[in-house]
Amino acid sequence: MRNVIKIRPTPAHVPSESNEDATIVTAYFDIGTFPKGGYHIKFSNNTYLNWAARFKYIMNPVIFYTDSKPFADIFSSMRIGLENITKIFIINRNSTWAFQRRDKIAAIFKTPGYPKHLPNTVVPEYACAQFAKYDVISRAAKENIFQTKYYMWLDIGYFRDRLTTDKCILEKPKDFNDSRIAMNLVYFNRNMSASPQNIFKQNIVWVGGGLVFGERNLVIQYDKQFMKAVDYFISIGLMNTDQQVTYGMFSDAGRKALNPEIELHVHKPEHEYGWFDLGFKMLRTIK
Repeated sequence: MRNVIKIRPTPAHVPSESNEDATIVTAYFDIGTFPKGGYHIKFSNNTYLNWAARFKYIMNPVIFYTDSKPFADIFSSMRIGLENITKIFIINRNSTWAFQRRDKIAAIFKTPGYPKHLPNTVVPEYACAQFAKYDVISRAAKENIFQTKYYMWLDIGYFRDRLTTDKCILEKPKDFNDSRIAMNLVYFNRNMSASPQNIFKQNIVWVGGGLVFGERNLVIQYDKQFMKAVDYFISIGLMNTDQQVTYGMFSDAGRKALNPEIELHVHKPEHEYGWFDLGFKMLRTIK
């Protein structure tokens, strides 16, 4: 099922002459309230609704996917005045390859002795929602509604700490290599010889998955590469979120098993643990 929220028509988005525009893709799948980081911390529908409010200030074209009609309606209201650069799709989450793997992921999490990291290795729907970003960004890039050269995934909560109400636009990262996919380095000295077994079971992160940026055709190809990696790690009894899959895929052992053709453009923040540095570096305030 795929429904389109129809909002009042305005003139179509016109790409810039330089074709340097980037379409932002984001999504929300209602998997209910779940603990994160510890049982005392709960993430709910309201958590994501509060974070999503930042999208009213983003002037890029935005495509939003969800399986929640109420969330779609609220997101639509946040983009009032930006209808010409906003498209909202209500989809059945099981139409994504990510959620189609839910039962296999759940079986791994139920394996006796498999480490419990909330919610990463406890709530299979959470892992699926993280994987689904590659499905929906690929869908958006294939349709290319706004005729942009670049596509980027942006977490609903990526700019949760941006308190200003100034309008902004996200631009191509500085010194970006069009033959790669940009992501943000989180931990500086990760050992690429680490085994996937340790990466997944110890919940280790290398790059963050909150922002993924690439040229339109490349993000379509990367979705296939990432899906192949997910299936491989499922086949050897390992699973976690997209961040562990990414680290595992580019680890020495992952490269040997998967031979990834598309490399990452890894943005290094000024300081370690700068989870959101790439996005803020790409952000330009519009006065």
